[in-house]
Amino acid sequence: VTQAVAPAPQARGAVPERVVRVATPDRAARRRLAALGLDPAERADAASTDVVLHDQADGAALARAGLSWTVQIADLRERAAVNRATDLRNAARAARSPRAAGGALRAVPSGRSTYRHLADIEHELKLLAQQHPGLVKLVTLAQRSLLGRPILGVEIARDVNVDAGQPVFLQLGTHHAREWPAAEHPMEWAHDLVNGYGRDPQITQLVDATRNIIVPVVNPDGFNLSREWPVDLGTAVAGIDLPAQLNGLLPIDDPAYTAALLGDQGIAPAPGTGFAYKRRNCRVADGRNPAPGECESLANRRRGVDPNRNYGGFWGGPGSGFGVEDDTYRGPAPFSEPEVQNVRELVSAHQVTTLITNHTFGNLILRPPGVAGSQATPDEALLRTLGDAMAAKNGYTSQFGFELYDTSGTTEDWSYSVTGGLGFTFEIGPDEFHPPYAVVAAEYARNREAYLVALQSTADSARHAVLEGRASAGTVLRAHKEVDSTTARPVLDFAGNTAAARSYRDVLDTTMTVGASGRFAWHLNPSTRPGAAAPESWTVTCERPAGAVLARGSVVVARGERKDLDLCALDFSVAVDRRRVSRALQRGLRTRARCTLRCTAKVDLSVDSETARRLGLTRGDRRVVVARGSAGRSFQGSELFSVRFTKAARSKLRGARRVRLRVTATGLSGTTDRRTIRRSLTLTR
Repeated sequence: VTQAVAPAPQARGAVPERVVRVATPDRAARRRLAALGLDPAERADAASTDVVLHDQADGAALARAGLSWTVQIADLRERAAVNRATDLRNAARAARSPRAAGGALRAVPSGRSTYRHLADIEHELKLLAQQHPGLVKLVTLAQRSLLGRPILGVEIARDVNVDAGQPVFLQLGTHHAREWPAAEHPMEWAHDLVNGYGRDPQITQLVDATRNIIVPVVNPDGFNLSREWPVDLGTAVAGIDLPAQLNGLLPIDDPAYTAALLGDQGIAPAPGTGFAYKRRNCRVADGRNPAPGECESLANRRRGVDPNRNYGGFWGGPGSGFGVEDDTYRGPAPFSEPEVQNVRELVSAHQVTTLITNHTFGNLILRPPGVAGSQATPDEALLRTLGDAMAAKNGYTSQFGFELYDTSGTTEDWSYSVTGGLGFTFEIGPDEFHPPYAVVAAEYARNREAYLVALQSTADSARHAVLEGRASAGTVLRAHKEVDSTTARPVLDFAGNTAAARSYRDVLDTTMTVGASGRFAWHLNPSTRPGAAAPESWTVTCERPAGAVLARGSVVVARGERKDLDLCALDFSVAVDRRRVSRALQRGLRTRARCTLRCTAKVDLSVDSETARRLGLTRGDRRVVVARGSAGRSFQGSELFSVRFTKAARSKLRGARRVRLRVTATGLSGTTDRRTIRRSLTLTR
């Protein structure tokens, strides 16, 4: 079976969608371009900025603004057809002989030779979790997409089902629908970690020391529409769960779902590329979910919220669209979109010490801040060092986000500002949103090395904070913080009008569970946010697995600091009353034990071997216990009980003038947190 792919004819008089390079030699020109609300192509330098022109009106807007440009891709539809034909040839060659395809297609860890569909991604994530249950865990993010799709990811760690307090490396994939390589690289990274664990010493060591969270597609509605256009059935199937065949990881035989998610029928009809180069999500109108068929209607092609302008950091500032048809439309409020809420909740529930959000294109590694004129971050030296180290591996340019162009409401600006975790954007590839797959594979070979640098940095405790100490096995440690932030000051529209900044609250709440040894080392972000006016603290609680709080305290900890946390350790003390020998033998010794955590307590009194032999209690060379006592139940706080002498001791000690005893008191919380106190006690007649 052969397939010929050719572009559909253009409508008479239509202008093809194209990528152009606009001359922006100074700040004023870049501001004029941003004010037009055109579709940015994620590539810029000091002299120029690439944008997508979707129709004649976009070109006319550039001309009216006095901006000149040169064409980089004359017809996106035609380029997409050529790329698809190239992928088909390479895939066929690889199927016949992988070696024969080697010159055109560099191998990736999964062995793929073509772009994945959304169903491929979902299926592979489930398969990885099913085949590697102790290493890989499937996660479903809290919010469904606007069209009702679940958003899936995986966690990869040693003993992945145990929250052991490792530092977290978060890899995010496609925010912008047309950026298919941004989903491919996180998927290949997941395969790389799984394939290498136990085989590759570097990967094994790093996976043992970290937790990796990978979400290949943040915006599944937009991605699926771009990837499958013009076949996507949209809401005809989006509101239902995955078919049982997919949930069971068996071949899919649901024809509707297959057509919607697996269909790949070529290029959009004229005019233009339809949704193949869609950027945003499926929000057709603010405040409501789209009705069936709305998102995939060509009448709404210019609708949607840009997910990577919807985060709280600098939201509403330069570099984000104000109008609903602007290609960088920021949405009506920060975090208005469920896809963005998912990332917010994911970051807020984990100690993400390193974050990479993948995009295309430009061969760039971007770090905060994203808005020119902002102060350099307090961690600029560290961010630049890590960015440069990653760029040394993949050959990209390491720079500030605003050096591409102003961007506000982006992932890493928000995540860094609220958590202090180091965040970056990767702009994958030199010149296309979704180039031939051979380019994606070649780029992954370089980005793999950059990702390993990021993972090594994640494991480096000098780049985050650590709380260490002891607690009962199974104790849940919780770090909680609520912080109020503001959006851009002021919020701007393209006409230069301003509005008051908006406030929003982030709730950071993360947990770990103490292991069987009773010792823990919890890797987390600094307690004080970057640029905070005064030191801030984590509220740390020690809890039973069922949720009962055992202890609570405030902890201030800085980047690079290792701090002992004794809040969760058992504090145990004991006091034994002194009595005359005769009274002690008759009534015992009243004892009071105190435990900061629920514990059991016991006390033994013993005499040395010489005294024991002299009194006739033993013929051996060991100490002899002459009295015992314990609390009758577990308790927290103070408990009173009696330590009573044995029958033999009462008989032998009755005539003693003076008895020197050793007190051995033991408090035990749970099964591992044990405290033992030893002291001497002398009783006289």
